[in-house]
Amino acid sequence: MEKQYSIKEVSRILGISKDTLRYYDRIGIVSPSREHNSYRRYSRDDLVDLMNIQIMQYADFTLEEIKGKFQFHRMQSVDPAYCEEVADFLDAKKAETRKKIAHLEKVSQLLDVAVETLRDLNH
Repeated sequence: MEKQYSIKEVSRILGISKDTLRYYDRIGIVSPSREHNSYRRYSRDDLVDLMNIQIMQYADFTLEEIKGKFQFHRMQSVDPAYCEEVADFLDAKKAETRKKIAHLEKVSQLLDVAVETLRDLNH
């Protein structure tokens, strides 16, 4: 039988608060099984999903985007059109990320100029 994890164990392992885990369950982004006493029990697949959610959030995906686009791994059969839709979405997200990187590089350059200018004023 596959090991099941309590909400406390998952919180400790992944560094996600119990309130956040409950919220994810409430909005249907991760749905752990329930024991007879209604306690949540997380599988290894649930932990992998939660790790992927953390990664996607770090990459600025919203919970709505995550919920809407990344549930296909649980489907019995994956529709090729849906895969194309997700691929297009990821391409758009990548382009958005590249714009942010370019913006931050410009900010960094401007800060370098400001620092250099201020240091030159002191000499």
